[in-house]
Amino acid sequence: GGGLGRTPVVGAFINEFLPWQDLLSYLDAILRVYNRYGRRDNKYKARIKILVKALTPEVFAAKVDAEMAHLRGGQTTLTEAEVQRVSRHFVDPQYKALDDQHAELAALEAQHPGFARWRQRNVLAHKKPGYIAVTLSLKPTGVAP
Repeated sequence: GGGLGRTPVVGAFINEFLPWQDLLSYLDAILRVYNRYGRRDNKYKARIKILVKALTPEVFAAKVDAEMAHLRGGQTTLTEAEVQRVSRHFVDPQYKALDDQHAELAALEAQHPGFARWRQRNVLAHKKPGYIAVTLSLKPTGVAP
């Protein structure tokens, strides 16, 4: 029940833990509650976040749990075989083996403090050694987002 659109709202916790097998069933339960109680008379109010606020997170969670009681163990329960089948569609690309360049980067940062500051703010570690993730803003300086 959150979002960053026209009316930003921080989402509320409605469940602290969910077994992975129940993920699709739980999402189905949320949609069923929304379809039963959500607003359809106003396209700006037709949002889960509006329903959660109207009912309160506790009442929304109770209604989802009641739906979940009917769905648990049903056809939307995930199996290990199904997770493995779907995961085969998401294979890592072939990464090139890269040399460690910490010495070169350290020298550049020492020579150019502005680069060091930019790198500290805009470069994140990558799961593959030798690679990084970079954030590049395309917005001109001084212009509101």
